[in-house]
Amino acid sequence: RTGRGLNSEEWARFVPGLAQNRNVGVDVLADAAVAADSAATTLQFVNLDQLTVDNGVIDIGALAALEAPLQDLETTVSELSDTLNEAESDWLVAPLQSRLDTGIRRADQAAHQAKATAAAARLGPDMLGADGPRTYLLAFVNNAEARGTSGLMGNWVEITVDNGRIEVTNSGRTADLQVPALSTLE
Repeated sequence: RTGRGLNSEEWARFVPGLAQNRNVGVDVLADAAVAADSAATTLQFVNLDQLTVDNGVIDIGALAALEAPLQDLETTVSELSDTLNEAESDWLVAPLQSRLDTGIRRADQAAHQAKATAAAARLGPDMLGADGPRTYLLAFVNNAEARGTSGLMGNWVEITVDNGRIEVTNSGRTADLQVPALSTLE
C-alpha cells in the first residue's frame, strides 16, 4: 500500500498518462481473451473434410451449420478491432503504441476475413442450389486486348449448381452468344 491507503493498482487509475496505458492493457487483454475463446469454440465446429468437393458435390448442410459459429466469430473479432481502435491515445508510451498499431492492423485484417467467411456460410447454401437449381455464366477476358478496364471477353462457361452438385452445362466463344440482328430474322 502507498499513500492514503491506495495500492499501486489503484494509484495507476488516477495518474495522468499512466491511467491511459493501464486501461489500454486491461481492455485489450480482456477482449483478446474473449476473441481467443470464440475462435477456439468456432474451430470445434469446423470439419474441413465436409467442406471439400466430393464427386462434384459440396455438402451444403455442413456449410450451413457453420453460419452461427462464424457469425459469432465475426462479431467477436469486430468487437476486438473496435476496442483496439478506441484504445489509441496520445498518452500511450511508444512501445505500447507500436504494439497497439500492429494489433489494430492484424485485428482489422482478421475482422475483414471473418466477415467474408461468415458471409460465405450465410449466402453459400443458396448460391449452391439449396433451394433449387442455380445457373451462372462465367466470362473469361483476355487482358492483351484491353477494352474498358478489364479486357476483351474471349470465352465463357455456363455452370449449373443444384443441391451442391456443380456441373458445366455449356461453354463456348463470345461469338456463340451473339444474337442475330432482327433484319436477318425476317
